[in-house]
Amino acid sequence: MKFIPILILSFLLTSCALFKKDEILPISPKAVIHLDSEVLQPCALLKEDIIILTFEDSLTEYGNLATSYSICAKKQNNSIKLLKQFAGEKK
Repeated sequence: MKFIPILILSFLLTSCALFKKDEILPISPKAVIHLDSEVLQPCALLKEDIIILTFEDSLTEYGNLATSYSICAKKQNNSIKLLKQFAGEKK
């Protein structure tokens, strides 16, 4: 007689997991409308032979480095967004 409540309780606990339906999303190919050619190009290499003699040279070089970094960061962000689109992830 003690087994009947245990059997009913175990059935109720396992049936909740058995009848749970997982949502299956259909896989549909997505077309990329616009693919920027700059995304596929690697970032520019930094200059190795920099000669800094004055403070203006250091400011100019800092500006060049900041510009090249921002261009490269933008390319990488666009590449990440593109890869997430291909993977089907939401933003």
